[in-house]
Amino acid sequence: MANAGLDQTVRTLSQVTLDGTGSFDPQGDPLTFLWTQTERPTVKLSDPTSSTPSFRAPFELRGSVVLSFELIVNAGQQDSLPDTVQVTVEGLRP
Repeated sequence: MANAGLDQTVRTLSQVTLDGTGSFDPQGDPLTFLWTQTERPTVKLSDPTSSTPSFRAPFELRGSVVLSFELIVNAGQQDSLPDTVQVTVEGLRP
């Protein structure tokens, strides 16, 4: 079962870590992870096959932007239903 962790709010240019460590397989099989970004602006994940990939939040001068990420885990039999997490990036000025 995929667990993409909690939504986050961060400041522009912050280092952000996604957390899929709460994911599990009911049979206890080893997991593989696949993170994909579903909302732009696009960021580069450090390792989209890690349980905890990271990225630098994009530069935002005004307002905020919401980035969405989807996590699918596989335990050998089949892919899990995806779970989604959102990261709100707050700009330098409201």
